[in-house]
Amino acid sequence: MKSQLNALWQRFNPNRVPNLSPVAWGITLLALAGLLIAEFFVHHHSYFGFEDHYGFYAWYGFAASAGLVIAGKLLSTVLKRPEDYYKDDLTQLEAKHDD
Repeated sequence: MKSQLNALWQRFNPNRVPNLSPVAWGITLLALAGLLIAEFFVHHHSYFGFEDHYGFYAWYGFAASAGLVIAGKLLSTVLKRPEDYYKDDLTQLEAKHDD
């Protein structure tokens, strides 16, 4: 049974994330589907007209998360240091220590 689940997992997983089990994916997808269905029964008190569209808050949250990931990637290119950035400081410190 486990090998069948693993084969099914490998076939239908678009991201091929090895660290997340199929059970966790299933629970997450069921929760997301439940929230989208629940939106039919919840009245949102919107201030702007575009907030009344079905799934607006889901799309807004997704766009905000994607924006944060992109901003993080851009920021990492600015803040990234070479692998041997601290090497000169370390060799000077070791030279001082050896004296």
